[in-house]
Amino acid sequence: MAHDERIQILTSAEESELYGPPSFTEADQRYFFSFNDIELSRIQRQKSRQNRCMFAVLLGYFKSRPIPIFPSYHAIKHDIQYVAEHVLPGRGLRPFNLDTKSISRIYLKIFLITHIAQPSSGTGTASAAFSPPP
Repeated sequence: MAHDERIQILTSAEESELYGPPSFTEADQRYFFSFNDIELSRIQRQKSRQNRCMFAVLLGYFKSRPIPIFPSYHAIKHDIQYVAEHVLPGRGLRPFNLDTKSISRIYLKIFLITHIAQPSSGTGTASAAFSPPP
């Protein structure tokens, strides 16, 4: 017997709270976007300034709540601007969005930094695979 109804455990607001970007105060930004030498080294390895800033923001979010999120630029604009000005100073950034695949690659690197995943044998990349929530 097939069930057509889906069980809903979380309300829409709870889903947004869990899978949406956190709302940081200025003190939160200073705390969660402060990185150690290993983290800064990984951030600096990103090819483009956009990827470096997104990596830093996603790492800060992951440090605050270890759940991968897939935000749009406008949802995290305030934090991207903070990172671009205070953590990775340089030229300005235009609004941008990374595709899901790019964000997934960033998270695989974050998992390695935070020891959530182990590198695959000899490749230096994480073996975990995941996708954004529905």
